[in-house]
Order: sequence, then C-alpha cells, then structure tokens
Amino acid sequence: MLGDHLSSIQLGADAARSPVILQVCLSRSWGGLEMYPAKVSREMVAHGYEVHALALAHSKVSESFTDERVPVLAFGSQLNALLSLRQIVSYIDRHKINVIHAHKSGDMRVAALLVKFAPNVKLFFTDHIGVGRPKKGFYHRWAYSKVERVFSISEFTHARNIKAFALEPDRIAQLYNGIDFSDYEVDLDIQGRGAVRDSLGVPKDAVLIAMPGRLTPGKGQMLWLEALSRLKQMNVSRQWHGVVIGEASPKDSAARGYRDQLTHAVDELGLAGRVTFAGFRADMARCLQASDITAIPSFAEAFGLAVVEAMAASCTVVGARAGALPELITPDTGLLVDVDAPEQWALCFRQLIDDAALRHRLGAHAKAHVLSRFGMATHVQRLIAFYEQSRLC
Repeated sequence: MLGDHLSSIQLGADAARSPVILQVCLSRSWGGLEMYPAKVSREMVAHGYEVHALALAHSKVSESFTDERVPVLAFGSQLNALLSLRQIVSYIDRHKINVIHAHKSGDMRVAALLVKFAPNVKLFFTDHIGVGRPKKGFYHRWAYSKVERVFSISEFTHARNIKAFALEPDRIAQLYNGIDFSDYEVDLDIQGRGAVRDSLGVPKDAVLIAMPGRLTPGKGQMLWLEALSRLKQMNVSRQWHGVVIGEASPKDSAARGYRDQLTHAVDELGLAGRVTFAGFRADMARCLQASDITAIPSFAEAFGLAVVEAMAASCTVVGARAGALPELITPDTGLLVDVDAPEQWALCFRQLIDDAALRHRLGAHAKAHVLSRFGMATHVQRLIAFYEQSRLC
C-alpha cells in the first residue's frame, strides 16, 4: 500500500546532517511571492546547502529554479502532483530531503500529505500575502498541524496570522524577507542612468516618479494617477514624468480590465505625455537606480519588497501609511502618506521635486537602513536556524 511504502522512509535517521530543502511553489502566476523561492534558494546554494524544487511544468516559477541551477520536479498541475505522491516521496527519499518549505496556501494540499507519509521530514510554510480570513476549519486545522513554523513576513501579517491560524502562537514566527543586494552594490553612472531613462520614455532632466509593482487595484496605481493630476496643477520647480513599471495579470490585462482602466484614466486626467507604462522589466534594480522618487501607495502591503528594493537603490520612497509599510519607512528614510489622500501625495511629490537635497539625504539613509536589516544572507541564516532547531527537537 502507498501508506506502508511512504511510512517506511527514514529521512531523519541522521539528525546531524545539514538540511536538504525542497521548495514547493505550485503557481503559474509571477509576482514577488513566486520570485522569492528561487532567490532564497540561490543564497542557500551559495552557502553550501542542497536545494530542490517542486513546481508546475513550463511555469515561470519552474524556469526561475532552472535559471538558478536548482533541480526541479515538475508536474502539469496541482492535481497531477497530488496523484504523484509516490513519485515525489521516492524523490525525497532518493535525495535525502529532510525539510519541505511551502509558499502558497494551495501548496499545503501536497506538502501536508508528504509529511504525513514521511513523518521525519519537517514542514515550513511562509505566508507571503497575509491571511485575510480565519483558517480554522477542519482542513486547515489538519494541514497546518503538520507545520513546524508558519513564517509571517512582517509584524502586520504576524498579528493577523496569530488570529487566523489554529496554532500555538510560538509556532508562528515573524521573519522579514531578504533581498540580494548584489544588483545595488554599484551605482549607475551618468551614461547608464541616461540609457535606462531613455528606455523608459523619460524626458531629459525630468524628475522620474516611479510606480513599480504588478498592475492590480490593491497596489494603488489609480490613486497615484490621481495624485499626479493634482501635481500637474501645482507650481513645481522642475519637469517631472511618471513611469508604471510592471505587468498585469491575464484578468487585469483583458479588455476593460484594470490596465485599460488605468490607460483611460491617464487620458481623462490630462496626463497623456506625462505617464509611461513600461511593462515588465527584468532590470528593475537599474530602473529604480535611475528613478528619483518611488511611490508605493499599496492599500495593505504584506511586506513591501518594492520599498526595500527602492531603498537599496538610494531612491526616495513615498509610501502608504498602511499594511507593513510603516515598519519599513522611517522619518529618516522616506515619507508616509495616508491612503486615499491624493492631495497629500501630490504635496509630497512637489516637496521632493523642489528639494533635491532632501531626496538625496533620504535616499542615502534608506540604503544604509536596508543594507543593515534586509540582506538575503541574514534572512537565510535565520531560516536555517529554524530548520536546524526543528530537526534537533
């Protein structure tokens, strides 16, 4: 029987052995959540740890693992993965995997079954989004009872997760995400900065106000456009230009979807010629280094990866006073503005456009702040410590 075969696996016999990790991300989307597992795997491999991945075939997630030379066990769908438990457990046994780390709530269907049949494997789950509704029904109680730790990526999500999950509070840990700072170590020179700005459609000498992130209502692009329309009516010392950097989901990019609403709003607000939609950019770090101001008007950001990336690029951040952003942005590193207050956003933009010294000071402090707190190496050290602690208990 399958259960007999799986329960015979002895993955934990060598407790002193280093963690061998299986990253599980069965998603066809492509955002910060989906980008994270391959990025953290890169750092783990660099520190000598063995990492494998479980992903959907022909997905960007699978491709990102392949790009990092992480072996991928791929399936056509989540259902196919569920129907292939024997194959997955044999893979786990063959490669002596002793840690499974899941990244989406949907991943838990597979992950919880794997540790049920291989009880010496330790399961971890990172909540990258922030639970909005209680997860205390029969299925959630069963699935998350298999988890050693639920990781919350901010204090904001940690407080929500304590209420949402039927778990002891000490099994829910707050662990900020980390980023790889290698792309930000060298500042763009004048020529490189000009080339990036040209590719973004920014007029020469204009102050660039960037709006990075996936095109979805929760990110606040519409509020940003309303603020720019107010800014247009103000006396400002220099020319400015707004750039939206990011792509929409298939639903939001469909006819009459959110992207169409944004482009229509540009015309309605009289912003034609002042706002560019750049789409997805693989060189986000360079785009942020070429920007002067980064706006993050998200309504309930679970962490704020774009904030940390902009800070690492020495770009002045204006963020919403909501979600996790107040945890990241201090008076010395950026500006916070109330959600749904386009006039306040416009005034902050005007202040920063008129005061280059303030922009440079905030940007410099911001870079020093994130370099000391949000490096991927520090993040991985904390993750490995959790893995090791669970295996020794």
